[in-house]
Amino acid sequence: MSFTTDVCRRVYDDREGACVEVRPCPDNPTEFLEIHTPDDKSKEFYGDFRISFPKEMARQLGAALIAGASNLPI
Repeated sequence: MSFTTDVCRRVYDDREGACVEVRPCPDNPTEFLEIHTPDDKSKEFYGDFRISFPKEMARQLGAALIAGASNLPI
């Protein structure tokens, strides 16, 4: 018998009830991270997408998102 636990994170737009999910990529959970729209409401709002990144690229994208958001007006 074998068991696995993984952590999925969802970022919600509370007004719309839609979210984007970040999780280990099902095809290669130790090396890739996946960002996708997990349900019909989210697919309707954000579009139906699924994209996987190597973990180092995911780290760089996270840093780029933080830096970019920091430069936007409030």
